[in-house]
Amino acid sequence: MAGPWRVWLALGALAIIVGLALFAEGSGGRLGSPAPALADGAGSPRDCDTGTKAEWNGSQWVSDPEGELTFETTDNDEYVTIKAPEGQIIMAICIKSGQGAFEADDWGEGEHRDQHSRVITEDGQYGVGNCFDVSGLGTDQVIVRRFDSETCSQFKGLSHIDVSLVTAGSITVVKFEDANNNGERDDEEDLLSDWTINLYQGHDCEGDEPYRSDETDGDGQVVFGDLPPGDYSVAEVPQDGWQQTAPRDESGNVVECVNVTLAEGGEETVVLGNVELGTVTVFKFGDANNDGERDDEEELLSGWTINLYQGHDCEGDEPYRSDETDENGQVVFEDLLPGQYSVSEEQRTGWQQTAPRDESGNVVECVNFTLSSGESLEVRFGNAEVVTGGGGNGGTGDTGGNGDTGGNGDTGDTGGNGDSGSTGGDGQQQQQGGQQQVQQVGAVQLPRGGAGQALTSGRFPASLQAIAGLALVAAGLALLVGTPILARRRGR
Repeated sequence: MAGPWRVWLALGALAIIVGLALFAEGSGGRLGSPAPALADGAGSPRDCDTGTKAEWNGSQWVSDPEGELTFETTDNDEYVTIKAPEGQIIMAICIKSGQGAFEADDWGEGEHRDQHSRVITEDGQYGVGNCFDVSGLGTDQVIVRRFDSETCSQFKGLSHIDVSLVTAGSITVVKFEDANNNGERDDEEDLLSDWTINLYQGHDCEGDEPYRSDETDGDGQVVFGDLPPGDYSVAEVPQDGWQQTAPRDESGNVVECVNVTLAEGGEETVVLGNVELGTVTVFKFGDANNDGERDDEEELLSGWTINLYQGHDCEGDEPYRSDETDENGQVVFEDLLPGQYSVSEEQRTGWQQTAPRDESGNVVECVNFTLSSGESLEVRFGNAEVVTGGGGNGGTGDTGGNGDTGGNGDTGDTGGNGDSGSTGGDGQQQQQGGQQQVQQVGAVQLPRGGAGQALTSGRFPASLQAIAGLALVAAGLALLVGTPILARRRGR
């Protein structure tokens, strides 16, 4: 058998090798039962035979080195409380009793195992579980409880407990009022008390409940102390009327969940800033006496459209916000960031704006203002209803005919080609008995804030990878078995 048949045999062997490799990786290398965590520390984050030891001397628990640990125990030895020295926390323990050992640890990434019962026998295999209960791992005090049952009888008579200690770290959160909305704390900006801050184990603030939670004190701070090394994340609980402004990422977007990686004994600080949102209330009244001020007997006007613009001078195609006055003649624009704004009313036929007025007595149709953090402002618009009828020194002029052109005592209106006696140039309309200017204004909708992006990453599912591996193995076996048969048949 030569020539191309050898090529097919080689391809079959190669398919088997690649298929086995894919299957092994896709199954995580678990071709049998999981590898046990041995009593001597193999496969575990801390060696059971190293670290500070708690030993029973026949009458009481003692620490090795002396004085390193302190203990409290019940009369029947069912509970043992182990206390770490100041500034340190207990991350893992290994309990040796009778014929086996019990190991518990808090070194799992992103998880906090307060109760993790695992018995490891002398031959390195998993033994009887749930004979001990451990609570408090990852803190400065651990309680060990031994269950008294027939199943756990071999683990009676505790001999000693190995304890892994680490230096505790801390995360300090500072909360400030970002009055100028620049994302940084300036010297004159106040610190904020009574804000709830949540600390999570692991990044991205995931989980139904935080790992710890506290409120900022009079100095605007929360200190989460006695923390084991690892990944954490911090977030505030939002409050109505406020918007978070800091910290920000490189693109200027606000980071609502701050990830922190804490080293052993490390001290990290997270600074969170918020700006208080402002309010603008617009009142609309009928200025019956045309004096530019609202008198007690003058009514409030409902159903008038009020436009709010970002920036001064009411510029742009569309307003930032728009609403109609209610039955109390009011429109309230809430939750406004500090900055420049302007406001105007939409004019109505038969009415003339009379308020507000500037220092020279001219009516201000577009009102400019700058809103500070948490500020509340009021703007009042007054309008007088226009009275129509005879006026001037002559007749009103015919409408629809050739019209008088205002000669010798006519109204002075120019009614070209039978117009109604008004000049319709550039948005201005002159009427008898008064003047009314209609100015169409608008503003550009300015963008607010940035949008966060969620990035996801993944890899080819391990189960599919294992299946593909098995498929390659089957194909390889088919080539190895089938090739000689085909070769012999061709040889005939």
